[in-house]
Amino acid sequence: MSGQGPAPDKVTPVHQGESAMQVSALAYSIIRSTDPQQWVRFGEDVAGFSAHAVPGGHALRIDERAGRMFIEKASEDRYFASGWELRSRDQFEAGLAELDLKGVTWTRATPAELALRHVFDMAWFNDPSGNRHEIFYGYQTNFERFVSPVGVPRFVTGDLGYGHMVLPAPAFDATTGLLRDVLGFGVADILVHRPMGEGGPEMRINFMHCANGRHHSLALFEG
Repeated sequence: MSGQGPAPDKVTPVHQGESAMQVSALAYSIIRSTDPQQWVRFGEDVAGFSAHAVPGGHALRIDERAGRMFIEKASEDRYFASGWELRSRDQFEAGLAELDLKGVTWTRATPAELALRHVFDMAWFNDPSGNRHEIFYGYQTNFERFVSPVGVPRFVTGDLGYGHMVLPAPAFDATTGLLRDVLGFGVADILVHRPMGEGGPEMRINFMHCANGRHHSLALFEG
């Protein structure tokens, strides 16, 4: 963490959310880019991913799945969506019912969205800070062996998902509450960052985990 002043405060974990939904992992991210070839070059030359043209954009692979990052050509450059995996159709339908029960407005995926993501079914919603979350079940792949163009032997994925991301959360408490009480996430760690030093404004970071062994799959930054 950059910034001046004392080290941020770290607090022990708090309770797991009470929700019928059990997200198993962060499965993919959607990136929108004015120049998708920049991501192809970054993925292959820097990160060691393999890049592939897919319906609606490009996929960056790191394992046997069709992609873990999907790049769409757009008029803006931004992180667009996080894909949260549920393990079965029954869990997916139960997840939609949970969204309805908790008063969360959601939208079913279009065929084009499903084709880009290589998933069976998906629905999306926005959290109180405006971040787009997608829940889905099932994935389509030919299980072709992943070969890194720069020789990375493997990435740690499988049941752990493909990693984690940091999302801005100006509506910090409401966003934490939705992820905890609707998606069933737990808070693994809480960090209080003071960029102006002692006595300055505090910016909280919640590290949140879902139903796998990673310490966290999502970090919410108050800002």
